[in-house]
Amino acid sequence: MKTTTKTTTSLYSVETDALAVAAARGDNVALAELYAAHQETVLALVAARLRGVARADIEDAAQDVWVDVCEQIWAFVPKYRSFGRWVEYLVKQAAERIQPAAVVRPRRLACPLRVAAVRMAVAAA
Repeated sequence: MKTTTKTTTSLYSVETDALAVAAARGDNVALAELYAAHQETVLALVAARLRGVARADIEDAAQDVWVDVCEQIWAFVPKYRSFGRWVEYLVKQAAERIQPAAVVRPRRLACPLRVAAVRMAVAAA
């Protein structure tokens, strides 16, 4: 497959998926184009997931995402998941290695009755 030097703007575009397919087939130029086009986007996704974490940890997690992409790109199949969705999954995994899931996105009690029950239990204790 012939790759282009055009920089794609969206992590979820058809062009990005085509580059990922080319990279999965062993095209190192396509893999380099993916990195060049989306390194800032991946960094922003990691930073959004790891609020309040040191910049160095965010950069380490983003680097881990790209290492995972390089190691696992051969298994990429756009029929099942777009490249952008796959990268989102890798970002989640990398963020959870930096911070446990409970810290990354704490659960909230959705039901007001549960909130009241918890408050009464705390007050009774």
